[in-house]
Amino acid sequence: MADHPTGRPPGPGQLAGLRIISATVAITLVLIAAASWFALDSGFTGNPILGWAAAVAAPVISLVLGRMVGLLDLPVSTPADLRSAYATQFLITMAATEAPGILLFALGFIADLSALQVSIGMVLTAAVVWTSLRPTRRRAEEFARRRLPDGTDAQFFIDQF
Repeated sequence: MADHPTGRPPGPGQLAGLRIISATVAITLVLIAAASWFALDSGFTGNPILGWAAAVAAPVISLVLGRMVGLLDLPVSTPADLRSAYATQFLITMAATEAPGILLFALGFIADLSALQVSIGMVLTAAVVWTSLRPTRRRAEEFARRRLPDGTDAQFFIDQF
């Protein structure tokens, strides 16, 4: 068995948990979008331009916030710190990318937007959340490369993906 800086081998359950969280958050946004068909009035009286602008803005803002979280400089001094830094970035990204979709849902009630506008915006935001969150080997390699000094071995972290 290989010796890992964390004192124990990487656990596949932790990565599976992150993948489940990624899917659950995206699916929840889609379910809320589906619920909006029943909760929001189909004969809305709100401004249609505002509704479509909000439907487009939510996924765009979600994408921008997700990219901005990637620019955070999380402290990583050793390969053993990668796991906690990755989990921290994952949770911050989750919160930042799903917030615009939830705000769109609330705006649907406040501004009397149509169910169609809210649903489309939320489904697009869910797609952004899924693509921003899902853990992949390529993302793990990029994360380790950006966070650790050149030449530091982070293979034990990358092998989890």
